[in-house]
Amino acid sequence: MKSKNNKRSMYKSMIISYCVLLITPLIFISVLQNEVQKSTKNNAYEYNSILLETTMDSYHKELSLLALQFNANPKIQGITQNKNVSSLDIASLSELMDDLRECKKNLSFISDIFLYIDSCDTIITPNNYVTSKQYFYNGYYQFEEFDYNTWRNTVLTGIHYNKYLPPTYLSSESSQKEIMLYVQSLPVSESEYANAQLIVEIDFNNIITMLNKICNLNDGNIIICDRNDDVFIDVNRKTTYNYESLKSLKDDRDFIYLKEQKEYLMRSTTNDLQWTYYLLIPENTYLSKSSYFR
Repeated sequence: MKSKNNKRSMYKSMIISYCVLLITPLIFISVLQNEVQKSTKNNAYEYNSILLETTMDSYHKELSLLALQFNANPKIQGITQNKNVSSLDIASLSELMDDLRECKKNLSFISDIFLYIDSCDTIITPNNYVTSKQYFYNGYYQFEEFDYNTWRNTVLTGIHYNKYLPPTYLSSESSQKEIMLYVQSLPVSESEYANAQLIVEIDFNNIITMLNKICNLNDGNIIICDRNDDVFIDVNRKTTYNYESLKSLKDDRDFIYLKEQKEYLMRSTTNDLQWTYYLLIPENTYLSKSSYFR
């Protein structure tokens, strides 16, 4: 009996040993696959978020620096004290126009730039100055998205701090162009009343060209939402895309698979702007690059 019991015990031990030998590699492989997948996602996130942030944040840093330069410009402080157009210092106006021309020349993504002085209702551009905001709008610029009153209330009135307006088409005397507006009230530290507004027209094609380089690396698309979570930029302009699916991502580094679109969706938030970037990568592209990221 003891011999039979010993044999049974031996068989049980052998079976258990074989099971352990079979299961252990499977567990190891499963853990390894999870770690590789996690590493792949992290590397994909780091790689693409750096590209996105260096692209958009570089524009923002240049504009923020520009606003600080004009904030410290004594010529603006002198002009804002005048309430009558006739008493404006022509020399200071000329120097400000020179400053604006220099900014437009040095920053290639600037389509146009101007200052609005509220006390004397004057708009200063790189080439001239106009002593009526309504005459300026009607005679020089007309926006597709909003009329004069909307433009006045949205851009020229109130306190604006690093404010960006969504892309819109702007019609001038001889052409039409797509731009984004950047608005900064001066002085920058003012919280109740703005003496002046710095308005920068950003060449939207310049931004799209830069973002397209990242899209082409992934054969995908980039969607940017502002701090209110509204879609601000859609590089591929997929107007039929279901933007609600973006809301399923709550935190940075979230990385999900969208079955219907057969795309991977990645989320990243900028530090300075608090904009949210969504990068969509086709399944085939993501899987083909997995080995690269590993």
